Amino acid sequence: MDFFPEGALQYALTKNGAYKDLPFGDFPICIKVAGKIFVQLYNTENRRTITLKCTPENHMYYKSALPAYFTRTYYCPEAFQPYWITVQYDGSADVPADLTRKLIDDAYDAVLQKLPKYKREALKAEK
Repeated sequence: MDFFPEGALQYALTKNGAYKDLPFGDFPICIKVAGKIFVQLYNTENRRTITLKCTPENHMYYKSALPAYFTRTYYCPEAFQPYWITVQYDGSADVPADLTRKLIDDAYDAVLQKLPKYKREALKAEK
């Protein structure tokens, strides 16, 4: 069974405080924590991608170490490119489920790092 999109969606929703939102219409399906997007899923006839929040360091690492899986985040201005990463699920590269989980973990952590301490503590208490 293909982990994308249902497995990725369900995994992202297991994160403390994570919830599904559709702020832009039917697509992308956004997963947020504390009002901040950390995952965007596109699963349409023409597009099967997941866009994730990341740190500039993780962006550089993933794009250089695993270039076959990643594409430019097309709607994102150049200045914001290091903060988002997009994975293609178009069949050109078989993206391992473990990699998708790791990217979701990193995306969640990238958003948590930027939250005020009291919000991070509240999310930790939900465990």
